[in-house]
Amino acid sequence: MALKLVITLGVQLVARGLWGRRSERLSRFLAWTTVISLTLGIAALIMMTSVMNGFDMTLRSRLLSIVPHLVVDGRQARSSVIAGTESAQLTAVSSFLSAEGMIIGDEQFYVKVQGVSDQDPIRRSLENQGTLIGRWPEPNSGVAEIAIGAPLARRADLVLGGDVLILFPRVERGRLQPLWHRFKITGLFSMGAEVDYVTAITTVAEMSTLLGESNQWRLTLSDPTTVTHVKTQLQVAGINLISSWDEDYASFFRAVKTEKYMMAALLGLLVLLSLISLLSSVQRTLAEKRGVASMLQASGLTKFEIQCVFMTYGASLSIFALALGAILGSLASIALPTWMAWIESITGFSVVRGSYFTDLPVDLRWNDVVLIVGGSFAASLATVRYACQSLSGEDLTVWLR
Repeated sequence: MALKLVITLGVQLVARGLWGRRSERLSRFLAWTTVISLTLGIAALIMMTSVMNGFDMTLRSRLLSIVPHLVVDGRQARSSVIAGTESAQLTAVSSFLSAEGMIIGDEQFYVKVQGVSDQDPIRRSLENQGTLIGRWPEPNSGVAEIAIGAPLARRADLVLGGDVLILFPRVERGRLQPLWHRFKITGLFSMGAEVDYVTAITTVAEMSTLLGESNQWRLTLSDPTTVTHVKTQLQVAGINLISSWDEDYASFFRAVKTEKYMMAALLGLLVLLSLISLLSSVQRTLAEKRGVASMLQASGLTKFEIQCVFMTYGASLSIFALALGAILGSLASIALPTWMAWIESITGFSVVRGSYFTDLPVDLRWNDVVLIVGGSFAASLATVRYACQSLSGEDLTVWLR
């Protein structure tokens, strides 16, 4: 019975605090300030997290479409490599060879040349997710052919159909020996990612002849995020691992994640300010309803039960605001690309102009929404509990005299 009474009184305080005409203007103002600020803070945090997730997902998808997921020693049989992993995790195992070099011209530019086979998934990925002007290099054309990232070609002042001279550093007998090679540019590709500025693609046969090295195996995974599990399987099977995307680009994705956390911390200040409003609202309600509290104590309620009445008030106020914020933030995140496209069509302004993106990427993840709302609710409960502590050491009977 006492629990039902506590909850009923707490909910009534919320209703009267927000809409009741008899409540003081200051109390009503603080209650609405708490609701509005907490709603906007949660909504902004959900929208920002969704946008940052979208950037991370898009960059990861584009990058992993062109870089090798795993590269293993080519001296081991292809069948052994396939047998060393679960078949469902592998999309393709193809010949591969790469080397770092410098484009030589009026200026020098770093380039990573990938030698790929005709069946390598990188070609389909570029054709499906990016753009290709010209054609892919052919292994039996009689000329060393190469396809270069379009941004890199612009920076190095290279044109389709022209030649490019690339210097590969080689170490022979402990001495650095430069290796020069001239390629004919047959294609310009673009994935809309940083790798466009540093990547060139030729045939694996051309790279093998040029470097005098045997081919390696490039493993393409159906789910690149399982790379750690696949590496463990390869090591157990005795397969020599050369490189993996999570090690080669760990700093890049760590920087994206750090930026996401920093943005969340900055917008978290809005939630912190709303908690200060919540603290003020509960304390003001306590001051306004001390006479009611003393009557409840005289009616037989303990101090703890009276505290629970006001804690129910603060918790109900928080739940109302958090629910509004979660709904508003989720709906706004889903509609954000459409809104930005509409704004661009009217004003010509675009927040992604000059970047790798044609539209604003958004990835609403419900686990992030639950984490944001759950963490904010826990902080709200702690704030309300702190605000109600003053009742524990106060003699409420003095208000009955």
